[in-house]
Amino acid sequence: MEILTNSPSWVELMQSCIDSEDIDKRVEMLERINRLLPKENMINLPSFITNDYIDKALYLLEERLLHLA
Repeated sequence: MEILTNSPSWVELMQSCIDSEDIDKRVEMLERINRLLPKENMINLPSFITNDYIDKALYLLEERLLHLA
């Protein structure tokens, strides 16, 4: 997990997802971020994803990573 949390590409991807306004790109980035996590820390993504859900999911992922570090 240490490699994942210290990876600049992961941090940049998270920030890009937060900064993006394009919902399709945000969904793609969230899915990519989720795939980078170990299976036990992944979140279950619904088939219909809104901007609000992405914001909440990013917050949840950030919290999980802070507890693992």
